[in-house]
Amino acid sequence: MTDTSPWVVAAAVTVFVGAYVLIATEWVHRVRAALGGAAVMFLIGATTGQEAFFSAETGIDWNVILLLFGMMVVISVVKQTGLFEYLAIWAGKRARGRPYRLLVLLCLITAG
Repeated sequence: MTDTSPWVVAAAVTVFVGAYVLIATEWVHRVRAALGGAAVMFLIGATTGQEAFFSAETGIDWNVILLLFGMMVVISVVKQTGLFEYLAIWAGKRARGRPYRLLVLLCLITAG
């Protein structure tokens, strides 16, 4: 069981916010920020390796990870065909210089 004392909870929230700020501002690469935040969480005792990887309640949801991985593989293959560029140009032509119409079209294409 991990330590749930108030100082550990406050430190964990601080680490999370710090990593989020580093990712949002791109001061460091997002992978480094995420891995650094995870390492600090282990060091302060906010989680353990067992709980992070194998706990059903608080651990990694492997179904989501594998779904995202599969989507990234499919997208990387479709990207090489030029479909996304074609759809963006098509939406731009159909919008005829109207920003709101372009936004709606791109949102519909993305949702599809």
